Amino acid sequence: MVSNLFDKGSFCGRPERNGVIISPGALGDNLLMLPLARFMKQSLGLDRVDFIGHTEYIHFYPGRTCLDRIRSLDQIDFHRFFTAEKEFDLADKDPLIHVFSPYEWIISFLGVGHSDFENNLFFSVNCSRAAEVVFIPLQSDNIKEHISNFYIRQLIAATLQEMKFEGTDSQVPFIHSLESDPRIGSDILSARMIPTSKPLAILHPGSGGSAKCWNLENFISLAQVLRNKGMQVVFLLGPAEQERLSEEEKRRLAESSMCFTDLDLEQVVQVLSCAILFCGSDSGITHLAAGLGIPTLAIFGPTDSNIYRPLGSRVKVLIEPAESFSKEGKTDTTCAQQALEQLLKD
Repeated sequence: MVSNLFDKGSFCGRPERNGVIISPGALGDNLLMLPLARFMKQSLGLDRVDFIGHTEYIHFYPGRTCLDRIRSLDQIDFHRFFTAEKEFDLADKDPLIHVFSPYEWIISFLGVGHSDFENNLFFSVNCSRAAEVVFIPLQSDNIKEHISNFYIRQLIAATLQEMKFEGTDSQVPFIHSLESDPRIGSDILSARMIPTSKPLAILHPGSGGSAKCWNLENFISLAQVLRNKGMQVVFLLGPAEQERLSEEEKRRLAESSMCFTDLDLEQVVQVLSCAILFCGSDSGITHLAAGLGIPTLAIFGPTDSNIYRPLGSRVKVLIEPAESFSKEGKTDTTCAQQALEQLLKD
């Protein structure tokens, strides 16, 4: 850890010390930054860490994660930082000057490697205060460890300070349900005539990338197995799945189990808080379920689970053959069934 200089309360009446993370990423990308946010608080001694991103992916963070406040990426003129450096200028009361005035640590996943963006952001930040600005790539061909560890090591390398870090502890939850979440989730289920007396299993047969989607028939087979075990099964379908799936595929899912197609992310969290089991492909929702501590089976194939596996205390990763992620890739689900059974026992 850093010296006591960074410990909270070291100085009586000192000003609040704040940091911020700027991310253009989607749901899964942002969830995998939560260990970084926690590390910033613990090792840099920050009182508050904010998150600037697309609000549809992060609006549920305050109160459920270590992040204290969210801000909309779309309401800040970040596009101006891409202006050629010699043409970039700020008036005395330019809003960009004040956007970063609360922060002494700024971590940006936006504009990495774009010299004009980086220099213009440095200039804008230092118009209001001296602050540390660190750029971290969302992805890199050189990553040899879990992506969350990579992010933290990039921060450590930039600080030039001695910090103790032995790797992300996935046993410590990064997302917490609010006390009201299970109650509201139960209300959502009841409103759709889903009995809450049965144990709930949630399946998410989608992902932001179609190549990462395990064949739909495999999920339908698992749903049948779980129903035979007396469980209530619900399919979660987000905007990506509704666009990607054909009408016939949607019909097949609806005939198999109830489908939820109209939930926002906060409602997804609330419904997930009622579940005792989750299964999904490599997707943001799978990372969300894992982070909430729900027994989660993550089906991986095209992506490297050593780098992108979900973080959570009750997660199993199943590596399936590449062909099982194609449209014709129905496969034997025995291994998935066994993994789900083990999750329920653990």
